[in-house]
Amino acid sequence: METAIIIFFISVGLVVIVPILLLIIQGIRNYFRKRKRQKSVYQKTDDKSEKSLRTESIHQDGSRADVRTVSETAGYGEAQIYECLKDYEKQGCRFLFNVYIPKNDGETTEIDALMISPKGIFVFESKNISGYITGGENDQYWIQKKTDEYGDGVSNKFYNPIMQNNTHVRSLKEVLDYECTVYSIVVFSDECILKDDIDSISGDTQVVTLSSLKETVEAFNKFMSSDMSDFDIETVYNLLYPYTQVSESVKNEHIKNIQNKYQSENNIYQ
Repeated sequence: METAIIIFFISVGLVVIVPILLLIIQGIRNYFRKRKRQKSVYQKTDDKSEKSLRTESIHQDGSRADVRTVSETAGYGEAQIYECLKDYEKQGCRFLFNVYIPKNDGETTEIDALMISPKGIFVFESKNISGYITGGENDQYWIQKKTDEYGDGVSNKFYNPIMQNNTHVRSLKEVLDYECTVYSIVVFSDECILKDDIDSISGDTQVVTLSSLKETVEAFNKFMSSDMSDFDIETVYNLLYPYTQVSESVKNEHIKNIQNKYQSENNIYQ
């Protein structure tokens, strides 16, 4: 009899306690989900990892010029762009990464990667993010839709990368006393699915995934006339190279200005 009573009370206790414990656990999970989604007012979405990149001039006769390190800590997206296009060095092209160009307002704008070629200058904006990407050429913000680690659908808003790279191109032209064609190419990772009309933008601006980057650059090289001689390429390279060697204070100030800008615009990433 006593055993039966004990078993009865244990059973009742489990019936009451287990649901309460489950509710507590679910509440804790929801709390940390919310914290994770709100923890950053602004963050650049590119997944950065350090990778040392070294490029060297290779003359068309096969002889090599002086080796020069163009970026000690290129981001992962920029490193992928270089890996995709590095064969162009054999054609006399030069690469630069993380180029901090001064703007008229005293701030800087950072170009992720650029390639100086006989056809002109290619300015790359790297977006190493995943998910379904929607947005128009004239929309101020684009939308990234993806599933988080809990299986929930998440939408993030980010500044139009075409407009972002157009700022890079304008600032670049202002510091260059050179007449040449400048191409703007926004490069998303292959983990993205681009809305149909995003990758069909015409003119000197293109939005592509990494897997189609080389094909896009080859199309420009095939159909565009040459703008720059070997001397021009080297001159522009030497002019822009110092902008890759800025101090940590300049880099920190650049990040601070970006954070302040996006904080004032009501939290781009939510």
